[in-house]
Order: sequence, then structure tokens, then C-alpha cells
Amino acid sequence: MIVLASIIFVLIYLYKNHLFVPLKIFNYFYLFISIVILTLGFFMDAFTIRLFLKLNDIKLTLKESVCLSGKFILAKYIPGKIGVIIGKAAFIYEKSPVSKYRSIEIVFVYQFLFLISAAILSIITLFEYLNIQSANLVYFLPLSIVLVVLFSFKKSQQMIRFVLGKITKRNFVETYSQKSILLVVVGTMICWLLWAFGFWVMAVSIGIAISIHAALLFPLAAIIGVIIIISPGGLGVREGVISAGLIFFGLAKTDSISLSVYSRLWFLFGEIIFFLLAILTPGISNKNRHEEWHRLSSGIHSTKK
Repeated sequence: MIVLASIIFVLIYLYKNHLFVPLKIFNYFYLFISIVILTLGFFMDAFTIRLFLKLNDIKLTLKESVCLSGKFILAKYIPGKIGVIIGKAAFIYEKSPVSKYRSIEIVFVYQFLFLISAAILSIITLFEYLNIQSANLVYFLPLSIVLVVLFSFKKSQQMIRFVLGKITKRNFVETYSQKSILLVVVGTMICWLLWAFGFWVMAVSIGIAISIHAALLFPLAAIIGVIIIISPGGLGVREGVISAGLIFFGLAKTDSISLSVYSRLWFLFGEIIFFLLAILTPGISNKNRHEEWHRLSSGIHSTKK
């Protein structure tokens, strides 16, 4: 409710200053298709994290992975981005024989790879946005891919863990399989492509034509929104990046600001749908729910190594 109230106040402010055009849907079918594509992106996220966990000896059912992805999808607004990681880690901890620290770490690694895949896709738009010759992509795209591959090797991970161990005085032992890392990057890249394509279709549905480069502003804006930790869910930051980028690509200022705000409402609508789906999905049996309630009420937790 706080998020919606904030957006409403922003809309009123922009409208009074003639920077916002009220929504006018030209094609309801395209809008529906854009929401379907958006939802498919969320399902792809659930499938990818399930695969990542499975390849690292943590097994969840598909329904449980939908619950894992959807139940905490709105936590990035309140209490914040850290709340998403903690919520997902707690879910994994309850469902698998891993330590609390390991569950937090594996969610953090997945989120990191999620952003890496968005960064790789954003390179095309970023270089166009900064008016740098596209020929440089010949160097930067392979370089990004090579860095991901190098990170996927266990020896590389062990070196990173050794350094982190020296800094934090903790013993980092586990590594992640190369296959799981590469598949996560590919899977999450598909998520971002679906959302970028859905963003493009949504723009068409309200009569605003944008290019493919402009549509790829969506993952770029999301990355910057995550980096700005003080902004819950990237509110304001993501819209600012999208509107500035759209102006750069030749869109009128009013249309750019309007589309950036509509993209937030569109994505938030998809998040609410997936959240409700996760809540209603019987991914946790009644027996498991009873066991969880018993552990919470009695304060007894099973010992995990």
C-alpha cells in the first residue's frame, strides 16, 4: 500500500507539472500479451533457481520453487533488498539440510549471477546510451562472458574464498559447480529478455513505439536500482534511468516519463500476480506446514550441519 501510495503521489505531481500523460490503452490484446510475457519471466526465474539449487545438492519441487521466488518478491520494497535474500534463505533452510549461512550464501550467489546476466544484456544499450561506438562490443561482450566462465571454475572460486576467508576470518569451503553457474546466467538472461520484450509490447499497447535498444534499458535500469541500496525496490531510480534513456533514444520527454512510470505499474502488477500465485500454490503440504508451525511455536529447531 505504501508503494502504491508513493506512486500515486508521484503521478499527481508529474501530471500537475505537465510531465505525465494519463494512460490510454490502444491495444488491450497487446497489453494482455505483455502481462503473460512478464509472468513467464517470473516462472523462468523460479525454474532457474530450482535448477541452481538442484545442481548444488538442494532439492525443491517446482511448486516449492514458485513459492520461493514469489513469496518474497515484494519484500524488496519493505523491508528492502536484504529482506528478499533473508526470506529466500530462510525458506531454503527450512526445506533442505544446509546451514543458515550456506542458505544465505547460495541465495546471494544466485542474485549476483542474476545481476551479471542483466549486465551482459545491458552492454548493448549502455554503449549506445553513452554514445560509444558499437564496435567496442566486439571486445566487451566476449570479455564479460569470459569473466563469467572464469568465475565458474572451482579453482577460481577457491581463490576468491581464500581471500574472503582472510578478510572475514571465516572458513569458506563449499564451491558451486561450473554447470550450475553457467546455466543460471543463461536462464536468468532469458528472464531479462522476456521482461524487456514484455516492456516493449506494453509500450506498443499504449501507443508508444520504442526500439529494441530502448527496451533493453529495462535490465540496465534494474541493475542501477539494485545498486542504489537506499531506494526500496529501486523506486525512482529505475524510472529515472528508463526515462533518461528513452529521451536519449529520441522519445519525447512527456512520453518517456509516462512510459517509465507505467513500466513500474506494469511490473508491480506482475509481481503482485506472482506473489498471490505463490501464496495460493500448495507447494507446502499440510503436514509440512504443521511441522513448521510446531517448530516455530515450540522454539525447537532441528540441528543442521
